[in-house]
Amino acid sequence: MYAPAREIQAYLERTAKKYSADRFIRLSHEVTECRWDATVAKWNVTIKDLATGTMIHDQSDVLISARGNLNNPSWPNIDGMDKFKGEVMHSAQWNEK
Repeated sequence: MYAPAREIQAYLERTAKKYSADRFIRLSHEVTECRWDATVAKWNVTIKDLATGTMIHDQSDVLISARGNLNNPSWPNIDGMDKFKGEVMHSAQWNEK
């Protein structure tokens, strides 16, 4: 009924490549600051390369927020959850058995 994660990822990668959007995508990077500069009508962006720790300063006309909120597990406070014997899975750490 639903497409598996690998199929969805393959579709996204194909589509990004088809439209050359992949040249703008940086994985394992974190935006640490973005400021709009009205005098030049541009975004000033500071990015941290999480693999090397290198800080990158860039400027752009367009800024797209792709924060990835769902990749940081956050569990609800449910009484007895620690005693549950079944499999507990979070969408950020999906078990694709």
